[in-house]
Amino acid sequence: MTYKEIVKKKEYFQNITWIHLSNCLKAFENRELLSASIWSAVFVESMLKDILSVLLNVNISTEEISSLIARLRNILNNGSSKYELSATDATVIEDIMRRADEIRLKRNRLVHDTGIENNYLESDADDIYKNVNLILERYIKTEVSKVIYRKNKEFIEEAEHNQVEPTFPMFISTITPHTFEQSEFIEEFCSKLKSIGIKPVRCVMTDFDRRNPMEKVRRYIEGCHGIIVLGLERSHAYFYRDKEGSEKELEATHRRYSSAWLQLETGMAIGMGKDVFVLCQKNLYGDGIFDRNWNSYTPVELEMPLDMNDPMIKETLSVLENYKKEVEAKM
Repeated sequence: MTYKEIVKKKEYFQNITWIHLSNCLKAFENRELLSASIWSAVFVESMLKDILSVLLNVNISTEEISSLIARLRNILNNGSSKYELSATDATVIEDIMRRADEIRLKRNRLVHDTGIENNYLESDADDIYKNVNLILERYIKTEVSKVIYRKNKEFIEEAEHNQVEPTFPMFISTITPHTFEQSEFIEEFCSKLKSIGIKPVRCVMTDFDRRNPMEKVRRYIEGCHGIIVLGLERSHAYFYRDKEGSEKELEATHRRYSSAWLQLETGMAIGMGKDVFVLCQKNLYGDGIFDRNWNSYTPVELEMPLDMNDPMIKETLSVLENYKKEVEAKM
């Protein structure tokens, strides 16, 4: 499964299980292999509890992976589930149990050996990562996961019922995410916008737009009050040379860029007289709309790793909410 697909399946997990999965995948992305292996075990332990909670229709107290597997095996062998388990789901759960046990064993070996002076940290971590992905792919297809999904959807729909549908459109200019961290952050950021009454508008390109992509972008921006630019890393130059051959030639390392599309979309919005709000990673190179000095729209800098609890995010949401009220008052 791709990171974007995993983020879209968030409702198939209990909240605490999703948090563990998020920490697990982010650690793997950053090649923090020992941490990732530990979070993987924490994630599968939580998932096994979720499965048991469906089968027994009760909340499961804290237990270690091997104990949870033993309880599940007993249910599968004796048919003592309060939930009508299909043969297909039973087979998948057996596979998940086996992979969870492999993760437990490898986690224990790495932890007991401190994960430092050994020859199998990388190979064990890679095996754990493959098992986590296979568990995700199989779990999502089960009827058991759909029970949790339906409960989460009922909760979300009830919350949305008490919340006014956002009708204040703002264009979101950002990259197509290529990491789990980015995918999750963009999704959560748009969700927060909706909670304050702002309707996030994103332009998704298809093959039919290849010949005139900016016309589609123009139509989307035109229908919005303003644009929110979310500058996330797209490219990382490990070595670069500026103004080569001149007296001001400069060599340095590590420069992070976002996508040039964000500059084009922002320029188009400015040309239309739209209001502009800019956020970007603190370590993003400051050119164009992300320039920290020569800029009419001072970028709000976000600490890494990306976190919706970042004080600058909360401040930005407050500013956007007040902006929305001011615009609506004039309408």
